[in-house]
Order: sequence, then C-alpha cells, then structure tokens
Amino acid sequence: MKKGYIVLLISIIIAIAVIGAVAIKKTPEKNLANNEKNVTNILKEEEEKKDMNYTEQEKAAIESLSNWLADPNELGKKPSKIECVGSFELDDLKYYIIKYKNNTSGKWLVGVAGGYEENSLEAQGHTFSDFKEYKEETAKEECVQMVNMIKEYWKSMAEEYLKDQQ
Repeated sequence: MKKGYIVLLISIIIAIAVIGAVAIKKTPEKNLANNEKNVTNILKEEEEKKDMNYTEQEKAAIESLSNWLADPNELGKKPSKIECVGSFELDDLKYYIIKYKNNTSGKWLVGVAGGYEENSLEAQGHTFSDFKEYKEETAKEECVQMVNMIKEYWKSMAEEYLKDQQ
C-alpha cells in the first residue's frame, strides 16, 4: 500500500509541475502586458505625487503651456510628459519654466508660461515654446528671451494698429 501511495504522490507532483510549466509557457505575453500596465500605473502614481506638490499657480502654468502646445498650429497635441522645474520674476510678474516631452522617449524641451500676478491663476499671455531642448543651466535665460520676444511682438502689433488708426 505504501508503494502505491508513493507512486500516486509522485504522479501528482509531476502533473503539477507539467501543468505549471505549460501555464508559464502560455502566458508570457499576458505577463508582459501586466508588467507594462504595472509600470504605467507606477508612472501615473509618480505624476500624481508631483501634482500634489505643485502650487495652484504652477498647475495653472502647466495647464496653460499644455493647452498652448495642443493647438494645431503648435505641437498639435498635449505633451506626453510635462513638469514645472522653476520660476523667475520679470517686470513684477511671475513666470514658470516648464520642461515637456512630445513623446515618452523624446528629449525634454523647454517652454515658459506666465506673466502671473501674485495670487492670479490667469497668465498674461506669455505662454510659449520655441521647441528647443531643455538644458537646466540655460533654461531661465531662454525663457526670459521667449518672454521678451513675445512682448516685442505685441508691442509692434500695437504700434502697427495705432498707425493704421491715424
């Protein structure tokens, strides 16, 4: 009886091992898909944690640049990643330095959003990107140049308008 019991036990163990091996062979794609979902969920959770650390004005700046980029005349879609990485003051207004990616594997690009008064969530129309690569050491300087370019553009448009009115 013991011999029969041992043979039965060995048969069960072999059957379990075979079934397990077959299950593993049949599900690598499913496992890969689950791993990709897990990675995506982890990345989303990290983004949500970052969002919780942003001030309301920083969130407004990110949204402002994201909407600007989504315009068909610009990037044509919202960026795949976007982060507020700094700020500066110019002419008593606050501006935010923002880096973003066109796609997840692309390079970080730099943009600026702002012209925010102290407690305002509405930018003064100085949201822009020239689609240059983000470089931490020069980002502020590039953003100041973009803001000055926008100001010069609107100044020339106003002068032209006034000239046409005369």
